[in-house]
Amino acid sequence: MLPKGEDIVLLGAEQSETLQPLLKVLAQNNRVVVCGSLAVLEENLASLLSADRIIFCLGGLPDEDMTAAFEQTAIDLFRFAKRLVLSLRKLPLQLNIVSGNGFSLGAGGTVNPAVHAIYAMAKVVSQELRYATVTCLDVPQDTPANEIVPLLNQPEKYQMLVWRDQHCYLPVLQPRRLPESQPIPAFSTGKSYVITGATGALAQQAALFIASQASCHLCLLSRTDPLGTNDKARKLSELIVLLQATGATVVHHQVDIANEVEVAPLYWHKPVETMVR
Repeated sequence: MLPKGEDIVLLGAEQSETLQPLLKVLAQNNRVVVCGSLAVLEENLASLLSADRIIFCLGGLPDEDMTAAFEQTAIDLFRFAKRLVLSLRKLPLQLNIVSGNGFSLGAGGTVNPAVHAIYAMAKVVSQELRYATVTCLDVPQDTPANEIVPLLNQPEKYQMLVWRDQHCYLPVLQPRRLPESQPIPAFSTGKSYVITGATGALAQQAALFIASQASCHLCLLSRTDPLGTNDKARKLSELIVLLQATGATVVHHQVDIANEVEVAPLYWHKPVETMVR
């Protein structure tokens, strides 16, 4: 069903190949206001509050400017939703996002990740605006306007459609195999790692795991003296022996890490790679 008798705000760059054909078709049976950006629309609050439909017609920019423009539009879309909420508007609103290159029909096709920022934000807007229905249309730049206009009216609160070769698709995310690569080790030989609360069970397991992964320098911090006679001191002393047996160099500092005066004088033998608390 084609829009008819509506007050429509059409947003888009003047050089967009989609905007002018859409304007020509929509203006036949509707009252259409064209704005170059959301900033212009925000200055004209009357159009915002009275519109039955707002169409974001994206595209038409040079490739080097496209990604930045899409990311900015996603931000503007959030600001737009906030403005609507603050206006206390309760009339139904159709919000259409017309863009392209956000999906590929084949595994080898290329997509623009920035487009998905807009689609994702549009979904957030549909959840935040109780009276808005949001439709995202992913269409090729050269799609005729008479093919786009019938897709604007959708019954769902949020609808994502992909139009290719006069066929409409509901996009489904497919798993893609990542290129095989050598895993990057989490811990490196010769690096220094600081572990606080060294008498705790989790800290001890972390220290033993790090030492098993790389020949490194471990700095243990705790309030316990490993030369003491209680159970905590005995377990700490045993931990140090186990860590040294893996080839790690180990130093222990008896400090309360919550006490800045005690921690400040500590001398780090090497630059610290990671601190585990």
